Amino acid sequence: MKYLLFVCLFCCQLLTSQNNTNKCDSISTSSDKLQPLKPITGIRVEDKLGTKKRLILSKYKVAKIGDVAYDFTAINVQGDSVKFSNAQGEFKLLIFTNSGCTGCVKSIVELKIIAEHYKNRLSIVSFYRDREIKRVLESIKKENISWLCLWDGQNYFSSTVIKYGVRGVPMFFLIDDKGIIVDSWTGYREGIIKERICNLEEL
Repeated sequence: MKYLLFVCLFCCQLLTSQNNTNKCDSISTSSDKLQPLKPITGIRVEDKLGTKKRLILSKYKVAKIGDVAYDFTAINVQGDSVKFSNAQGEFKLLIFTNSGCTGCVKSIVELKIIAEHYKNRLSIVSFYRDREIKRVLESIKKENISWLCLWDGQNYFSSTVIKYGVRGVPMFFLIDDKGIIVDSWTGYREGIIKERICNLEEL
């Protein structure tokens, strides 16, 4: 009798367990049939930095070849305010640079040759976009740069950077004795600075 009761209880437990397994299987099967979530449309997420830059850029006429070069005031390595138009030399080569820029560093060798060859006629001015003056000073000292180096600490939001439409470095602006931008280019390869300057017959 006890054996029969044990068998009955065992059978009931087995049936209950089977039913629970079937339920789990049915849940798994139904979850497989769920459709993947669709992305929400109509919402455009923009980078805040990019948005701010575009907003500022929209308020300025960006300098281009044929325009009068924008004048500006920035800080030199001694911490003094310097006006760009007061830089020595009838002609000017304005370079927008960054202390951590590989192309900028590579261009320094050629710039030193240019600075020596045209020292009585051409003034080279480097404008650093770095946020920290410490990095600027370290770079100038390491590369032994002798020409005028300027900085304003405003990084990408510098009005000078914006007015010249600087989106990449190094970026060069060749300015004649009348203050007109006669050439402009972005990036560096060996010999390009000399090629561009040689195209200016007046220099």
